[in-house]
Amino acid sequence: MSSAGGLADLFMASAREEEVASRGPPPVELVKADEFDLVTAQAVDEEMTRLTDDVLRALETMVGRLEAMERKVVRLGRTVVELKQTDNLQQSEKLRRLKELTKESYKVVGGVQELRERHEQLVLGDLKLELLLKKTQKTQKKISTPAQKQIEPPPPAPVQ
Repeated sequence: MSSAGGLADLFMASAREEEVASRGPPPVELVKADEFDLVTAQAVDEEMTRLTDDVLRALETMVGRLEAMERKVVRLGRTVVELKQTDNLQQSEKLRRLKELTKESYKVVGGVQELRERHEQLVLGDLKLELLLKKTQKTQKKISTPAQKQIEPPPPAPVQ
């Protein structure tokens, strides 16, 4: 039972501590200045002043760095916008050039097709001329062959 009594005492002590903690810190008793060591008070005051100044300088440095970072972010944002605009202009220029090249390629294809047709017509015309020339030559040979027979003098008459 001694252990149960010990737990109860421990629980009661814990409850008292919580009650004291819930009331807040104990009131600070004002101490007369002559009880403090004047040198210690000045040292504490100087140290607090030095630490406060260090903290303020650190904060000013941080503020300066944050402002510099903010300016850089703004510049980066502007640069990104400019790059996007430049990229858009370049893309639109590329699209325009691509369209022009496409139109030109269609014109070239059309011109090549026209040249092929003309070449085929010329080849067909040459073939027709060649065929006509051959027909003409055959006709001339046929005409000249019977004509040569007529032109030839008749065979000499038999001598009697």
